[in-house]
Amino acid sequence: MTSLGQHVHDALVGSGWTPGQPVVVGASGGVDSTVLLHVLGALGVPSVVAHVNHRARG
Repeated sequence: MTSLGQHVHDALVGSGWTPGQPVVVGASGGVDSTVLLHVLGALGVPSVVAHVNHRARG
């Protein structure tokens, strides 16, 4: 496991998450949320993605 993966795993466990429990991720579509979703997938953490397009850009 990468140090980033370990950090994410430790943060999840520290917040009361138990393995197998899905995590809801608020994703903007930017690099940070994309990397978080990638790491969660690599860790095997089931995730649900929440995204609201406010059309604030463009």
